[in-house]
Amino acid sequence: MPFSKSVTEAENLAALPDTIKQLTAQFVADNLPADASGQAHRVCARFALIAAAGELATYYGITGWQPGEAERAAVTCFKAWLEQRGGAGNQERAAILGSVKAFFETHGDARFTDFSAPDNSRTINRAGFRKTDNGAMRFYVLPESFKNEVCAGFDMRTVARVLIEAGWLEPDSEGKSSVRECLPDIGRTRCYKFTSAMWDA
Repeated sequence: MPFSKSVTEAENLAALPDTIKQLTAQFVADNLPADASGQAHRVCARFALIAAAGELATYYGITGWQPGEAERAAVTCFKAWLEQRGGAGNQERAAILGSVKAFFETHGDARFTDFSAPDNSRTINRAGFRKTDNGAMRFYVLPESFKNEVCAGFDMRTVARVLIEAGWLEPDSEGKSSVRECLPDIGRTRCYKFTSAMWDA
């Protein structure tokens, strides 16, 4: 390929890696928003590499473009990607929080047994328990419901991490995402303890 041949035969081949690093670093510095998520940073870095390759190809007379055209094209593509996804924030994080909140909005009353409910009360298809603590509602989600329903469509570990970071899920003293609680009708068992913070979001 002409590009590979030009690069490998370049007189300053030893300096090429540093040149590429400088070009990509400058691209990221110029185009990545300050509040960008890790995903946006990774995508920007890929476009930066494309821009660097295009500018080098132009330098070696392969593209027929003017200097700067490859970079401008990469910038246009990156900005289009940002616009399509709704900004530079973490799209997956927003999707997870939205999905989890929707689950509790849909099932918070019907599928969570109140701690103070009579012993003979029944909850059909129970997902866990709920408890009012100093005026704030807490939910205690059973493991299978958390895995199969709360995390539906997402990686379970990623969901747990996002929820803990958001303050929605209370980890145990060792940092584990589930805690040991004494639940009505069940006794002491592991579950996922949700704080009232999700209602403030």
